[in-house]
Amino acid sequence: MSFFNIIASITTQGNHPSGVINPLTTDVNLVFDGDSLTRGTGATQTQDYPKKVYNDLTGVFNSLTYYSFGVGGQTIEDMLVDDVTQIHSLVDPAKVNILMVWGDANSLGYIGGQTAQQCFDSIVNYSQRARNAGFDYIILLTSHYFRKVNGTFPNNQEPLEANRHDFYELVKNSAPANYPWDYHIDLRDAENIGGAAGQEINYTYFADFVHFTLAGYNIVASKVIIEINKIFGL
Repeated sequence: MSFFNIIASITTQGNHPSGVINPLTTDVNLVFDGDSLTRGTGATQTQDYPKKVYNDLTGVFNSLTYYSFGVGGQTIEDMLVDDVTQIHSLVDPAKVNILMVWGDANSLGYIGGQTAQQCFDSIVNYSQRARNAGFDYIILLTSHYFRKVNGTFPNNQEPLEANRHDFYELVKNSAPANYPWDYHIDLRDAENIGGAAGQEINYTYFADFVHFTLAGYNIVASKVIIEINKIFGL
């Protein structure tokens, strides 16, 4: 599907439950999809930030389920291959279904090799397909700038930083009403893991030039929880 056809077919916010949602009487279904950053590479267990979100929200709702599909090396195009069977199949019409999408790191790198515009078009396509499948709310995360180690970018990442910047800006400057996600978390704005390009690594929060320690993933989780709370007026 071309970018212009994607835009023409967008139906944002069409699945939202009507009226005020009382968390205490609501069953919530959380689904996470992404790459090694969703998987939790660099920290102590797998799916670190999704588990943190789930654990911190347990007891807030009538019931809470979660599924996480963070896979190392996965691109948004990879996510589009199995979204129908792996992600869409988890929609439960009896629950409020919330999808967290985070997959730009590999798509914009040597694995995916997409331009900023191609990556943007892919995430629009992925999000619209999820919306059409019945997800009530979609939270899109975009990544931080990668870190330097001893003054240089490992794995010759420096030429890719401009491409990442352009993608982040495309998402940041997109009007939410015109796109199929409800909330956008720009991790460049996150404390300790965000900030400007070209920073030296801080090993308190980073396990390597891109992946986080548990402390870093906890920051991601806190940002996601803030957005989920907005849905329920918490």
